[in-house]
This record gives sequence, C-alpha cells and structure tokens, in this order.
Amino acid sequence: MPFARWWRRSVATALSALLTVSVLVATTAPATAAGTVLFDQPFNNNTPNGVGAVAVPGVPSGSTSNAACLSAAGNSTTGPLLSCPTSTDPQGSGKLRLTPASLTRQGGVFGAVSVPTSQGLYVTFNTYQYGGSSPGADGIAFVLAAVDPADPRSPSIIGQPGGSLGYSAAFNGGSVGLSNGYLGIGFDVFGNFSNSVYQGTGCTNPAYISTTGGRVPGQVLIRGPGRNGVGYCAINSTATSTSSAAIPLRANTRTASVVPVEVVANTTSSSFSTGTGITVPAGQYAVRFSPVGGTARTLTGTLPVVSSSLYPSPTWLNANGVPRQLAFGWVGSTGAVTDFHEVDNARAVSFNEVPDLTVSQTSSVGASPQPGDPVSYTVTPRVESGTSEPSPVLMTQTMPAGVIPRGAFGTGWTCAAPSGQSITCTNNNTPFAGGTNLSPVTVVATVTGASVTPTLIQTGTVATASSIDASPGYASTTTAVTPLTAPGSVTVTPAISSIAGGVAVTVRGTNLAGATAITVGTNDEQQTGTSVLLLPCASGPAAGCFTTNSDGSLAISSMPARSSAAPVTVSVITRGAAGSGSYVYASAPATPAAPTAVAGIASATVTWAAPADNGSPITGYLLTPTRDGVAQSPITYDASTTTRTLTGLTTSAQYTFRVAAVNAYGTGTASLGSSPVVPYTLPSAPTITSAVAGTNSATVNWTAPANGGSTITGYRLTPYIGAVAQPALTLPATPTSQTVTGLTAGTTYTFRVAAINAAGTGPDSAASPAVTVNAPPTLNFPPPPAGEVGAAYQSTLTVSGGTAPFAWSVSAGALPPGLTLGATTGLLSGTPSQAGSFAFTVRVADASGFSDTRPATVAIAAAPTLDFPAPPAGKAFTPYSYQLTVTGGTAPFAWSVSAGSLPPGLNLNSSTGLLSGTPTVAGTFPFTVRVTDSFAQSATRPVSLVITPLAGLSISVPSTASLGRGTPGSPPLSERLGVVLVNDDRGPNAGSWVATVSVTAFVTGSGSAGETIPSSAASYASGPPVSTSGSGTFVPQPGAVLDVPRTAASWTGAAGGTNSVSWNPTLSVLLPQQAVVGSYRATVTHSVI
Repeated sequence: MPFARWWRRSVATALSALLTVSVLVATTAPATAAGTVLFDQPFNNNTPNGVGAVAVPGVPSGSTSNAACLSAAGNSTTGPLLSCPTSTDPQGSGKLRLTPASLTRQGGVFGAVSVPTSQGLYVTFNTYQYGGSSPGADGIAFVLAAVDPADPRSPSIIGQPGGSLGYSAAFNGGSVGLSNGYLGIGFDVFGNFSNSVYQGTGCTNPAYISTTGGRVPGQVLIRGPGRNGVGYCAINSTATSTSSAAIPLRANTRTASVVPVEVVANTTSSSFSTGTGITVPAGQYAVRFSPVGGTARTLTGTLPVVSSSLYPSPTWLNANGVPRQLAFGWVGSTGAVTDFHEVDNARAVSFNEVPDLTVSQTSSVGASPQPGDPVSYTVTPRVESGTSEPSPVLMTQTMPAGVIPRGAFGTGWTCAAPSGQSITCTNNNTPFAGGTNLSPVTVVATVTGASVTPTLIQTGTVATASSIDASPGYASTTTAVTPLTAPGSVTVTPAISSIAGGVAVTVRGTNLAGATAITVGTNDEQQTGTSVLLLPCASGPAAGCFTTNSDGSLAISSMPARSSAAPVTVSVITRGAAGSGSYVYASAPATPAAPTAVAGIASATVTWAAPADNGSPITGYLLTPTRDGVAQSPITYDASTTTRTLTGLTTSAQYTFRVAAVNAYGTGTASLGSSPVVPYTLPSAPTITSAVAGTNSATVNWTAPANGGSTITGYRLTPYIGAVAQPALTLPATPTSQTVTGLTAGTTYTFRVAAINAAGTGPDSAASPAVTVNAPPTLNFPPPPAGEVGAAYQSTLTVSGGTAPFAWSVSAGALPPGLTLGATTGLLSGTPSQAGSFAFTVRVADASGFSDTRPATVAIAAAPTLDFPAPPAGKAFTPYSYQLTVTGGTAPFAWSVSAGSLPPGLNLNSSTGLLSGTPTVAGTFPFTVRVTDSFAQSATRPVSLVITPLAGLSISVPSTASLGRGTPGSPPLSERLGVVLVNDDRGPNAGSWVATVSVTAFVTGSGSAGETIPSSAASYASGPPVSTSGSGTFVPQPGAVLDVPRTAASWTGAAGGTNSVSWNPTLSVLLPQQAVVGSYRATVTHSVI
C-alpha cells in the first residue's frame, strides 16, 4: 500500500499544519492488435533501440531548443536522442522525457517516417506528468499529421509551445500549427488547450472551449485537421463545459502519475475490436485513458474528413478524406509552471498486415570532397517478406547540406527533377511480391559546400521507400563504396562550337567505363551544381543524354545550347570520381563599353577597351561617328590599337561615337555612344558688371562671353594697382563672381577678367570701376560678470572697426542655459537656469564677411536641491539615526518638516539635518523635508519612512509527504515528514514556547472498520533540531503514540530572547491485519503556543 501525505495551514488561534496520507493503485497494460508492428519503442534504454527510427524535430521560431531526451543515463554521443543531463535513471528503467521540470521548455519526438492508414491504426503508450509546480505545466499531446506519400518523413518542426501543446495554431492563426495536422490529442493539465486563443481560423467553438481567454484544466481534448493558421478546431473533450471538473492527469511522483493511453483510428470498412475490449465502428476513432487513481475513460467520434484543398495535394488523402500516411509523435510543454513530461512503451500496430518496405543505400566519394566533386549513390528499395505491394513505390533521397542531387536513373524508374536537397523516383511496375528487391536507382550528386566529408555523406543522407499503403522504409546512413579510378586525359572532339549547340562530339580518355553522367559547365557552374547534366541514354542517341561507343569512348549526339559564350569543362562522372576536358562555346564579340572621346581643333580622339572575344580572336572594329544626331558612314579599323583620331570634323558641331568588335563569328553589338564632344576655338572677352569694396577684399561680377564652340572651363582674374598688374587668380567656370581677398586696406584697385576653354585663354575684359578696400573689425569688450540661477542677467558686448551692420554669434562652446546673445545688438541677457562655469567664444562678422572672435567665461551659481537616498526602514523600539544631505546652495542651511509628521519618537535637527531617535509606533509615515540656504533658495522632498512591527510567534510545515507502500502485519511504515519551523519574534514576550502534534485516523473508501487505521497506530518522534538561532534549549520529543495530542517539541530561553528552531520529525504507522488494499489518508496537525 503506497502512502502519500499533503500539508496545509490551519486557521486557528494556535498556529498549526495538516497532513493528508493516500494510497495509489497501479493499472495493467492494454493488449495490442494483430497486424504489422509499425513502431515499438519502450524508451527504457539510453538509445531508442526498439522497432522504428525516431526523429527529433526543430522548434518554432522564438523557442530555445528541443528539450527531448532519454532519462536512461550513459549516452552523450549517439543521436538523435541523447541521455538527459540531469534526473537520470539506470539503463533499462528510463523514459522518453519531453521536458524537464523547468520553466518555458518544449520537447517533441516523432517516428522518423509515417505509418499507413489503409489497414487501420492502433497506438498504445503511457504518459507521465509529475514533479513540477502546482497546478502542473501545460501538458502532453499525441499528434498525427498528414505527409506526402512520396516523402514519408515526419514534420521538421513541431507546433507552437504552451497552450498549443505542440499541435495547434495560436492567436487566431497568427502563429502556425503543426504542419498538415490531422489529430492532436491533448492531455491538458493546465487547461489552455481548451482555450480558443490556441487554434486557427474558421473554428466553431463547442461549449467546452473557453472564448474569453480562460482555462479548462485537467481535460483530454481532441483537435482536428489544420494547416498553417487555419483549423485545428476542437472536435471532442472529456469536458462538457468550461466549468467541468478537472480529471487528474498528473501527480507528484512518476510512479503515481502514469496514465495508460490507447488510440484507435478505424480507417477500414469493418468494425474493429482491440484485445482490451475497445470496439470501434468503421470510419471512427476511440481514445481510451486511465486517469491518475481513476478508472478508464473513452472518447469516441467520427474520423475527420479533410477538405481536398487543405493539404498541399489531394493525393495525400484516400477516397474517404483520410490521410493515406500519418506522421505521429509526442510533444510536451512547460511555461510559468513546470512538470516532467514523459512517455514510455509506445507501440503502433495496423489492424491487418500491410506491405513492409525497407531501403538501403551506398555512397561513393573521394577522401577529401571539394565543391564540384561528384557523389555517387545507389539506392535499393525492397518489399519485405509477407504482404505484396500493389501500389507504385516511390524512392526519395535527401542529401545533407553542401551536397545537391543532380539526377537519377534506374530500370523501371521514372525520376523527377531534383527539388532542393531531395530527388524522388517512382516505379510503376506493380505488383511487387513480398521478399523481393526492386531494381536499384543510381543517383548522381555534386558537392557544393566547403566542409563536406565522407562521414557527413554517409551519416547525413536519408533515403525513404514509400507508397500510399505501405509501412515506409527508412535509411539514415549509407554504406561506403570505394570510388573508381578517375577518368583521365579527357578530350572533346570537336572542342569548339557556337552557343547554339546541337553539334555531335566524342569524349575520349582513360577509365571512362562505368560512366554514370556527363556535366557541361564553367568551373563556377560545376562547383555550384548548376552545370548541364547528361545521363546515359535509355534507348539510343538523343538530345540531353550520352551513349557509349564500341571503342569505349562516349558520344554526345547534340551538345546542349548555352545562353552566352564561355570556356567550359566537360566532366565525365563514374562511381565517386570524375575527369574533365575543355570545350569552348563561341559567339560574336561582346559589346564594348561606351568609348571616350576628346575634342580637338576640328578633330576628336576616340578610345575604347577591347571587349571579351567570346571564344574567337577579335580581328577588327567598326567606328561610327554621329554629328548633331545624324549617323555618319562607319569607319573600318584593324585590331592593332583601340585609340583612333578622326580629323576634318566640323567645328561647333556635336559629335558622338559608337564602336563594335568583329571576329570569325560575326560583328558584335555596337557600344553605347560616347559622351558628346564639340571641336572648339578661343572664347571672346567677358564683360565686368560690378566691383564692390569690402574689408581687405573686393567682389567682382562679370558675364560669360561666347565660348568659341568649346565649354568655358575657367577664368583668369587680374587685380591692378594703377597700371601695375598684381598676381592673377585662376578660377573655375562658375560662378561668374569672385571675392578677391588679401587686398591692402585703404588701397584703390581695378580688375580685368579673361575666359579659358580647351583652345586656351581668350582676351582680357575692359578694366572695372576703381574701389578702395576697408579695414577689419576687432572685439575689445571686458570679461562678462558672474550670475546666479534664477537671477536676471544683462551685459552688452562691444566691437571696434569693421563695416556695419554686424552679426553677433557664439562660435564655440555654449552660453549658460537661459541666456541669449542678441544677433544684431551684442546684448548678453536672460535668466540663468543651470549652474556651472560656461566657456564660449563670441564671434562678430561685418557686412563684408570679416570677423573677429574673443573667448569669454560666465560663472553661474547653483540653487540647492535635495537628492539624499530614501531613509531606510526602522523597527519599533529600536534606536534609529539617518543623516539627510543637500546638494548645491550656499551654507548655512535650515532644515524643517514642511508637511506631514515624523514617526513618534524621532526628530529632525534643524541645523544638521540628522533624523534620529527611538520609534515607539509601527507604520508608514509620510512627511516632506524642506531646506533653505543663505540666499533664501529652498528645496523640498517627500519622504515615506516605514517602521516595521514585531513578527510574533509562527509555525510552518511542508504541504505533503508520502509514507510509501506497506503490507498489513509487516513492520511499521516510517518516513520523515519534512522540516517544521518555529519563529519567535514577540519582543519582550519572546523566549519560551511549546509545540504540539496530533493525527486523525487513516481512512480509505467509505471508512468502514477494515478501511480505517486508528490514530493509535501512529507514533511521532521529533528528532534533533535541524537549525536553531537565539539563546535557549531545545527539548525534543523522543517518541510518542498519537492516540491523543502530544508535545512535538519545546524551547526554553530567557524572556525577550528572539529565536528560530526547526526539526524534521518521523511519523511511523503500523498497518493492522484487517486493513484492506486502498489509498489511506490522514491529517497531521502541529500547533505552537
């Protein structure tokens, strides 16, 4: 008889605690159906070594990682499931652990491939939800999802975590569910699987689904088909409404939490009965489970009929709208509450035998694969002995990252083009007798990654053999086969052709025997797997394949076309090896880039870069001039140079030039036109329109002259003092205005300007009007006075020299916040708002753009502020002292309370700000502190001071305990109850106390004589103290029968002495001979006075 106990706090004058004891009853395992064993994994060892491979899928975006592991210890290397890092079991006693008892984890495990539905499906397993925080984490879901019969692998990602239980969509389809879901059976402890938040769109919610965001805890709920954000709607539940009572689906221990489950999906046309007595009519399902400590319950209903548009293809469904192949697995989730989620003894069986497919594969690759190297596979599906296969068989092979399939062939097989990392071939030569191999499929693949190894190819390549009605075959490793000697001295004859292709070529070399493919492409195309692939011709020469000649050479009857010219390699692939020869696709030369043209006097020089010759040497060029938009006669040049000068051109006319290259395959496309050029002459003289004096400068403006047929590129501006020319300035073409600086103040100047173009410098203009230069401004104001935050400030800055009006600004640093500088007046004014020393530079500019600067500093004093930390809490009748502080301001300071009041017993020193005294009343006391400095500037701060009371006398105990299992007449059951803690903080009244203990009778069933164990059968011993604090003596209870309340322990100490004592008592129960089997419960009460 196993015993458990629960603790609770008592509401009474004396502090007390209650203990409840119970007995758990185990259930027997269900019988299994006849037929084909599709999956049988006990999960008791540290590898999944039963029938059927498993897969560990990824988790949705935003989740951390898949937490699934095996609780049996000792496996840290052999995947896909490893041993759990903590809370492990011995080999042979483990479980499949979906999540640990940790916050916000998700774990799931699937069968690696699907199971067929043609002969029904009977699945049995046990769930365990235990050991976490109350009321238990989200739950466990058994999920079924449709898969493509051509690719029977299970989904690569589980559904949403939390309330979705890894199956359904969430947030009205905002988060997608398990891909192509069919059924999700949730053992929903927390209750969010019954929440409409955790489903897709298009659902009509039954009465047992909460539509207000609430939970319906402790239910088994079944959700139906869905894809992405659509569907996953509720179809059955143990609840009838959102207020239905919870069913126990978890417990505190693994042993107590077992829930046996049977799932029957009858897809056949006849009724079916399991060995455990479940009868399921055709087209229906049944889910039977035994709740914790309860009797079996069964949910039944009609199998969902899936719309032909829900899944990617209607071929996934049979005539009744049921998926032909179903992936299956288990998912567990935790959130803010935790539990261990575990499964064991998982078994899937068909009602009747189904064809059993297997598959094997070999691989050949070099020792150090590089991008572009070939990988050769041979894949052999098989129908195992027993039921023959009447339907077409599909073989799908999926390669690891860095390897891509190029093509496949085999007798009787039709192979589709590769899709990503996978390739699929179909054999329609039905039927296939049991116990026979199908003809092998040769798969040609290319290495594209830089980190591919033979081990990766052998362990990362997955092959499946499947049909619409068979148990799929699955191989996750390959058998390595030594590559053949690579072809050598490969030549292609002829070795060149136009890009149109279509020519016949012969490929010769050594070691060509056993060629499985020929690839044609550039080095980059070979390395990235994008070259053209030619496989052996099925029946004689044809385009897109190759044949073998009688002399061992290879024949390509029609070379593939190519969109552009390029040198390529023709690579012959044998088993795991390749050898290459060169071949050229040629065409007319490429289009040159637009030429450059430089105009001259009645001439232009044109230069271009030779384009790609596209496989045939360039023999010449055609150069075509265009004058004022009209094309002129082309000029033919040889290929000796790519620069030509054309003379005799029309001046002032605009010319562009285009060039085309010529080779043996024709004339290429002409380039774009060059930039236009115009033959030119010298420009005319400009006209000066004004000259204006400035400070140490003068500004000259002029109009542009006629450009002489060539763009003006600049100007020459010459100052004159009298008739003497000063150093000239060379200026750009724009603007036609220039301020000449560096002139001498008080001196009179005139100016002349000349235009420049490609032909040279034109004549000077007439002299400008004379101008006399001014002197620059100077700043000479005294240092500005100091100020204070909150006080009005004003100081006028001054300037001498220069030309009015003046513009004042701060050119560096910053003014004190609150002050401004008048831009036209130089007045520094305002009210400072921030304390500190502020350095800045004043700048004044006159009307001529001359300026002067002067550094200045203004000091601003700060106002007082209160920023002391919040005073710490005090305790009643305990001395208290805390120093308040002030920042800024000017001493002396005056402290006061401007609002509220201090705790009784405390006072605030008006001179020092010291808050001190002995508080006599507990509570929270709000008040406002005020401080005033010598400038009558003040600051206040609200304060809330907490004075805590004495804690009093209290006792605490654990909530539950278990005495285990026992047999009537055997030695008493004895177990520690957990730590009991007494705290004595009564101030002057602390010192001594006495704790008592009592127990009720242990009762099971109706409480008859045979179902009751009297309290006199229980005894109690406190044991030594676990911990003590304070001064005093602990008096233990050595052992007493609990027929009446007894002293549990006591403490004797000096009056007023605060103390804390804990002990871990032992409770023993003698089981009488007349006790019946059952779950016995009793309540243990501790009190202290």
